[in-house]
Amino acid sequence: MKSDSLKENIIYQGLYQLIRTMTPLITIPIISRAFGPSGVGIVSFSFNIVQYFLMIASVGVQLYFNRVIAKSVNDKRQLSQQFWDIFVSKLLLSLTVFAMYIAVITIFIDDYYLIFLLQGIYIIGAALDISWFYAGTEKFKIPSLSNIVASGIVLSVVVIFVKDQSDLSLYVFTIAIVTVLNQLPLFIYLKRYISFVSVNWIHVWQLFRSSLAYLLPNGQLNLYTSISCVVLGLVGTYQQVGIFSNAFNILTVAIIMINTFDLVMIPRITKMSIQQSHSLTKTLANNMNIQLILTVPMVFGLIAIMPSFYLWFFGEEFASTVPLMTILAILVLIIPLNMLISRQYLLIVNKIRLYNASITIGAVMNLVLCLVLIYFLWNLRCCYCAFNYRVFLAHLAIY
Repeated sequence: MKSDSLKENIIYQGLYQLIRTMTPLITIPIISRAFGPSGVGIVSFSFNIVQYFLMIASVGVQLYFNRVIAKSVNDKRQLSQQFWDIFVSKLLLSLTVFAMYIAVITIFIDDYYLIFLLQGIYIIGAALDISWFYAGTEKFKIPSLSNIVASGIVLSVVVIFVKDQSDLSLYVFTIAIVTVLNQLPLFIYLKRYISFVSVNWIHVWQLFRSSLAYLLPNGQLNLYTSISCVVLGLVGTYQQVGIFSNAFNILTVAIIMINTFDLVMIPRITKMSIQQSHSLTKTLANNMNIQLILTVPMVFGLIAIMPSFYLWFFGEEFASTVPLMTILAILVLIIPLNMLISRQYLLIVNKIRLYNASITIGAVMNLVLCLVLIYFLWNLRCCYCAFNYRVFLAHLAIY
C-alpha cells in the first residue's frame, strides 16, 4: 500500500490540530462564564476519573498498534489480519473496562452521577477507535477531516446551547458522543485497504499481552494532568479543580500544536529504525531542534500575556490562574521534549522497561507530593508537584 507523503500528512494533521487548537480558544471563555469554576471543576474531575479507565481501554493505540500496522502495509493479507486481530483485542478490552467503570461509579458516586455516566461514552469511543490503522498506513487525511467535523459539532453546540450550569449534561454528552460518531467515516473508507479475514485468537491474545507494556507510555499525557486534578477534587473543592484545570487547558492548546509533528513522525521513524540507525539518530536530533525553536518562545509568551489575558479569556472568577501559569508555562517546553524522546526513540528501540520505570517513579513522586502539600497551598503546590514530576521524567528519558 502506498502511503501518503510526509508533507501531505503534516498538512492534514496540522489543519486538524489548528482547528483543535482554535476550538478551545472559542469554547473555554463561553464554558468558563457559563459554568463558573465549580462547573468547570465538575466536568474536569469526572473527565479525569474516566481517563484512568481510558488509559486501559486505549492501551497501545498511539504507540504500538500503529507500528504493528506500519510493518504490514505492503501485504494486504497480513495487513487485514493485523487489523482484525487488533480491533477484536481492543474491543473486548474496552467493553470490559466500560463494565468496570459503570460498576465503580455506581458504587462510589452519588453527586453528579449523570455527568460521570455520560463521561463513560468516551470508553465506547475508545472501543471503536481505528485511527491507529490510518496512522500506521500514514493516511491522515480521512481521520483528520473526520476530527475537524467533530470539532465543528462541539463548537456549534457550545456556542448555540451552552448558557449556564443547567447545560452541563448537554455539554458533556456532546463532547463524549463525537468520539463515537467521528469513527464512522473511518469504517466507511476501511474497505478500500483491507478485506475481512477470520480472527486469529492466539494472535489476539499475543497482541493484548504485548500492548500492556505500553499502558503507561500510552497514558503519559493523561497521567500528567489527572493526578493533581483528582487529588485536588478528593481533598479540595470543585471550584479549586476548575481553576487548576483551566490553567492546564491553556497549556494543552500549546502542547497539541507541538504534538502534531510527533504523531506524524512515529510511523516514518519506525521504518527508519528497521533500515538504518544512523538515519534514525539524525532525524531525532533534527526534530528536537525544531521542537525547541517552537516551544521556547511559547513559554515566555504565555508568562508575558497571562496577567492581562485571563480576565478577557476566563473572567474575574479565574484570577488565580495567573500565578499558576507563571509556574506551569515551563511545561510547554518539558512535556513535548519528553514525549519526543520517549516516542521517537525509547519506544522505537524497545527501551520500554526504562521508560515505564521513569513514569512509575515520577507518578508516585507526584502523588505523594500532592497529598502532603495540597493542604497548605492547594493550587501552587499542585503545580510544584506537576512540575517536579515532568522534570524527573524528562531527566530519565534523556538519560
